Amino acid sequence: MIASPEALSARLAQAGVTKVAVIDDAFDDRNLMPLAIGVEELWAQIAENEEWASQLVTNGIRCDDQEIFANDGLIELWRKRSVLQGPLSEAVKAVFLNAEEKLSFPTQVAENLRKLNLSVECFDLPTAPTIDGPAEPRLEGVQLVFLDYDLEGETRIERPTSELRSHAIARVLARRRGDTPFLVLFSSLDGVRDESERFRQHAFYLRGSFLFLRKVDAARFETLCRLLAPSCVWTRDIGHFQHFFITLKEHLGVVAADIERRFLQLDIQDYAHFQHVALQKDGAPLGEYMLELFGAVLSHEFRDGKKVQEARSALDQLDLTTQHLPFHTQPTTPVERIYRAVLTEPGILIGPATPHPQMLGWYVEHLGKIREVPPLLMLGDIFGKAPDVPVYIVMNPACDLQYAPGRKPKLDISVFLLPGKLESLAVPATNPQLSERMRWLNFQGVDYRVLWDSLRVETVPLVEFNSWQARNGFKRVARLSLPYSLALQQSWLGNMSRVGLPTSPPIHDAYDLEVFIPEVARNQWSSVGGILKQEAVVATHPADSSEPIKFCLTDVAQGHLADQLKHAVEVLSSPRKESAERLLQDPKIWWLLITQYSQFEFKSEKWCWKYNAVGTSRPALICLLDSDPKSKDLEELNHLAVALVLRSIRRES
Repeated sequence: MIASPEALSARLAQAGVTKVAVIDDAFDDRNLMPLAIGVEELWAQIAENEEWASQLVTNGIRCDDQEIFANDGLIELWRKRSVLQGPLSEAVKAVFLNAEEKLSFPTQVAENLRKLNLSVECFDLPTAPTIDGPAEPRLEGVQLVFLDYDLEGETRIERPTSELRSHAIARVLARRRGDTPFLVLFSSLDGVRDESERFRQHAFYLRGSFLFLRKVDAARFETLCRLLAPSCVWTRDIGHFQHFFITLKEHLGVVAADIERRFLQLDIQDYAHFQHVALQKDGAPLGEYMLELFGAVLSHEFRDGKKVQEARSALDQLDLTTQHLPFHTQPTTPVERIYRAVLTEPGILIGPATPHPQMLGWYVEHLGKIREVPPLLMLGDIFGKAPDVPVYIVMNPACDLQYAPGRKPKLDISVFLLPGKLESLAVPATNPQLSERMRWLNFQGVDYRVLWDSLRVETVPLVEFNSWQARNGFKRVARLSLPYSLALQQSWLGNMSRVGLPTSPPIHDAYDLEVFIPEVARNQWSSVGGILKQEAVVATHPADSSEPIKFCLTDVAQGHLADQLKHAVEVLSSPRKESAERLLQDPKIWWLLITQYSQFEFKSEKWCWKYNAVGTSRPALICLLDSDPKSKDLEELNHLAVALVLRSIRRES
């Protein structure tokens, strides 16, 4: 990614980031006085030099005696050090050498931010604000804050993060809802980088709205731009995400305490009542029923809170589709856990389905034969054997399959098994029009999608199910959540009704990146710069009738592309050379590659993606997915400067 000051300044302006606060204890003169060295020696020289003493008095610096000089005169000497002249000026510089160094870092940071056309205010907070107290007036309307980790002026880390004034300030900023600024924690102390992640979590700053920098790095303009550019410093509406998370976190604690209090009121007789009156007839095990009951109450109470609904409403109004946030590393979304929580039921042990827990080892008579008690099955149970063998899902209503010691199983009932085909998530769906899809299933440690075939079903009598799974080597591997099971069941029964399902998170894959430059004389392509491993982010997201595949580049990949374009300027001739130069100078292309996914077009003999540089009528940059450039396209695209090839999927479960 090109992290030029001009590009970064333009991005900040587009996001409305104009006001910055730099908070550092060095901006309070009193914090610098303990850093003064050789004060007693300086006083001795002043006492013996009438000219020096006269110069101090003329400038309003008290030096009546040593005590007055140390208590009052020293700080005035610091504030007026620039007006002093001659040998006295040099002596004062030596005294305040350490103080000057401490102040130089935040002062230079502020100056660097002004170079980005930002309005900067520098100050030290004399007292730490409280969470519920009024905001510091100078922080009102600030969209970016550089906060010194150690506002106490300590020379080393001696106290817990939660007791620091900087931490209290960060917690206040994190709770400002729509007005929460992006926070940059900076420090010159050893060990703060390792501590910064704990600082962020305890302050309730979400990842992406927080950054740690060393002061020495922030004081270098080019380094500051390079480190700020791939961050989300320009992201709008940080506060709404903060508020949503904090509200859910706080409400979860309230709900959990309330649920604990209410369910502790249940008597053992209540549990017996549940089992005796309802479960013996329905056949559900007591533990499974109570867990479902507790979970349902917890979910309802968690989502029913007034503040939770207000935070949700605020988040509903946001639109993130106009700009995609940058990836400076591969996405960290815990996709597997999200899908597991949404799509499948917890607590399902992988292995052969077993009987009701209270009837293990029981036998029943069927048609004059003594048979084992069948397994206790549920709607949505998924059975699998191997990736290249169809998986099966139970489609019977759960009530038809239940039994218990007081309720005999329906041994003659047919178990309806809907077959499904496992497909790798690394490739587009073979039948993207098929609506009966399970977006994610982890089977034998690998992630798959399942294409259910609702046009056919296999049946197995319940009394034969034990032998069916033993004979075919099938094991129960998961249980589809109830809403999804019902939707699949309804589709199988005739697609007469549908259940509205949540939108699935995207699946991110890492691709290798290779850059090619055209060799016009030989009418072929030349690979330059080698292959970058996993520096392209390719995402798929299921849609109603298609499987769009999009990509964006990490900042490492963009820097590599920029380097190869500079090389292209040296080796290509017009008009390709001008195209390479315009690409380097065109901020839109670099903005596009880090903030938007570029959608591939899967059409025969066509490029996946094309980009016209400013002033060119034909593509100057093209991109292909897992394919090499072709020489005949080189003839057609006479403005072409460079081609990207994304290849070699590296996705792991």
